Amino acid sequence: MVVDPQRQRRIILAGEDDQRGRLLAALVAALGLAGIERIAFTGGGIALDTDGNGGMAYRLYQAAFNRTPDHSGLGYQMQALDNGLSLSQVAANFIASPEFQQTYGALNNTQFVTQLYQNVLHRAPDEGGLAYHVGNLAGGMARANVLMGFSESPENQAALIGAIGNGMLYTV
Repeated sequence: MVVDPQRQRRIILAGEDDQRGRLLAALVAALGLAGIERIAFTGGGIALDTDGNGGMAYRLYQAAFNRTPDHSGLGYQMQALDNGLSLSQVAANFIASPEFQQTYGALNNTQFVTQLYQNVLHRAPDEGGLAYHVGNLAGGMARANVLMGFSESPENQAALIGAIGNGMLYTV
């Protein structure tokens, strides 16, 4: 086990044993070793930074695509955030992606906001909330910022903490 000198709060493990990584993540959580962001092993790792780039990337998948991220996609987006892309830039990339376009097609502002409500809150928008977000878009707010708002909303964070609280597997 080696502490990465570039990221003082990361542990690197040699090998490709996902089970060993999961057990180590559970041990880190049980021991209360605060501040460990990632447990890395050859080809991937486990992200523990639920409030950091790992958690933000994971939540963005739910908000944009209504699904759990694939391990390689999560690793790619975490790396983009680690390398300095803003969450808004990553959200814009999600909206411009072939997956988003193939899944939803060309959405008007009302349809876009309605889809985010479905993906994050699993319900139709209330009249006031829909008007608020559509008004923001009509006023010039970028869709990426609206997506980011849904992604980082208290509702989405609360809904996903059970899925990510013990770590998120990723590959690189």
